[in-house]
Amino acid sequence: MDVGLPGTVCVLGTCSIPIDRPADVPDPEVYRDPVDLSAYSVTLMAFCEHRGCFTFVSAEHPGSWHDSRVLLETDVGKALRDDPLNLLHGKHVVADAAFPLSEHLLTPFPDYGMLGEKKLRYNLRIQAALRVVQGSLRSLRSRFQRLTCLLLNSVEQTELAVRTCCILYNMYLETDNATVGEESVGERANVQTPFHELQYGHSGSLGGISKRQDVAASLGRKNTKKKVNLKFSSFVLGDLNLFQQENSLFTKPAP
Repeated sequence: MDVGLPGTVCVLGTCSIPIDRPADVPDPEVYRDPVDLSAYSVTLMAFCEHRGCFTFVSAEHPGSWHDSRVLLETDVGKALRDDPLNLLHGKHVVADAAFPLSEHLLTPFPDYGMLGEKKLRYNLRIQAALRVVQGSLRSLRSRFQRLTCLLLNSVEQTELAVRTCCILYNMYLETDNATVGEESVGERANVQTPFHELQYGHSGSLGGISKRQDVAASLGRKNTKKKVNLKFSSFVLGDLNLFQQENSLFTKPAP
């Protein structure tokens, strides 16, 4: 994959899954959809590797929450917060501007029309990586169109259905000649406020700011005539396996 961001483990993305008013949560109203206030939804948060396979998904948190808050409540988000070095071994995840920049989660430079060439090149590489997870989420909902009108009144059952579809989707991608398509599905836009513009947000950790600058500066050092074909790191977040919850959340890279 021509992403050209060395050290990238996987890419993070989200989409909305509609549900009925949930009956198995303490406060159903927090699941009100942020776009259509007459509806309810959960956020499907997904991590993808370079082929578009899902390596971790969560579909239990309210669609009204900001994506950055959803991440903090997932097992991966907690691991990124509590022990990122053991989790990623110095590598990083790529995400959009809705998430907080850190040394272990790289996001685009804010673009107010004054970015230099290297920062623009970095942002283009980030966008190329994000298209992997965006394409997989579109393809998932196109192949399993029931996800666009699931309308279960149970958050637990909704997550079970979503995880099952993701497992089946991964199995499809393992078949010969399977590709992540550009299928389109009807979707209400839920534009997320960039994390640094939130009232409680910030421009990123010092380590994240420094690493993003270093990565951007490194992109112009190689011979531009040589084709860049850098896949994401072969290190992956633990296999998405519905029936092996007792396994450790992440697998370590082979020595």
